[in-house]
Amino acid sequence: KGERPFNPDFGSNVRALLFEPDSDLLRIALADEIEVQLLNFEPRIEIIDISVTSSSDRIDNYELNVVIQFTPINSQELVTLNVVLERVR
Repeated sequence: KGERPFNPDFGSNVRALLFEPDSDLLRIALADEIEVQLLNFEPRIEIIDISVTSSSDRIDNYELNVVIQFTPINSQELVTLNVVLERVR
């Protein structure tokens, strides 16, 4: 949050969540944070689904796959966006 001057609500806490241990609660919190930010700052889409999965079975791996499915407003086309989030030291 606070990534844009004079707009303290712009941005997210995704970076802070990447430092938490991998768990189901972390994945739910991350999906919720992404959904809130998209609803607030991207009015041109309708969110269908957001899923967060771990890309590895290793505990020390801080890499998460985020799949966002949405449709643009006034369109029936389903768009799938796949993003890999990883912690950078």
